[in-house]
Amino acid sequence: MIRIFRVSGNSLAPVYKDGDFVVVSSLPFHKRRLAAGDIIVFRKHPYGVMLKRIDRYNCNDGTIFVIGCNPASIDSRRFGPLDSSQVVGKVVLHIDGH
Repeated sequence: MIRIFRVSGNSLAPVYKDGDFVVVSSLPFHKRRLAAGDIIVFRKHPYGVMLKRIDRYNCNDGTIFVIGCNPASIDSRRFGPLDSSQVVGKVVLHIDGH
């Protein structure tokens, strides 16, 4: 399945800026091939839907550490690792909204 999300915030600026769009694939093929450096969309309570870069991925237990470019970003430094079940999908296309 392919979905389009609008970027809100600047946690991955200057590459992904507020107002940009990302096309996300939630096909199982892409989820199985996640790797450090990939940009993913995921759900994290209480923050909602988020966009971050994978810093580390342990495929043995499905834990994913994500990080933003901004030092003040809300990411795994604050909320810890994600479980792979929280991943909505992998970004396959970035559309500059400006």
